[in-house]
Amino acid sequence: MRLGIDLDMTLVDFNPVYQEAFDYYGMEYEKPKTWGMFDYPRFIRKRIFKSFSNSKIMCSLHPYDDSHPFINHMRHLGHQVIIITARDPKMNNEHFINSLFQVDDIIVTQPGKSKQKILKEKAIDIWIDDCPDQVIETYQSGIETIMIQNNDTLYNQHINHIPRINRLSDLLVNIPELVN
Repeated sequence: MRLGIDLDMTLVDFNPVYQEAFDYYGMEYEKPKTWGMFDYPRFIRKRIFKSFSNSKIMCSLHPYDDSHPFINHMRHLGHQVIIITARDPKMNNEHFINSLFQVDDIIVTQPGKSKQKILKEKAIDIWIDDCPDQVIETYQSGIETIMIQNNDTLYNQHINHIPRINRLSDLLVNIPELVN
């Protein structure tokens, strides 16, 4: 099986990027309630988007506790794990991601671009993501899609028709027929 996984807020905690922007302006941090952070003041959003091109900030992100065990388990079972993420193409994303995870492939695409074509080209069997637009699009295209939905992803709480998990380790317990 070929498993495709998004990076930010799926494998890696992106909250520190948001937090840094709020700290910079001396404001109390609030998790985003909308994709695109439209509930944030414009100056906060600009600071966050600027962070996307800051390798020091982006390379300081840390994996969730269950990311490594999940990837290792999937690969041990013989599944291919492919990280597909949207990042600034000028940064050395593959080096950063390789420093965090041992996976079969890493694909970096432009921010805001659909991942559906890549998922089909790579013959992804299961796609895991937190982005509302991406999960709806891939689910509707017939790709088996699982959404990360938890207290950090307030922006996707309105989506109830797509299979969802709280964290990657839940996939092993709640949906074992997909990964065994």
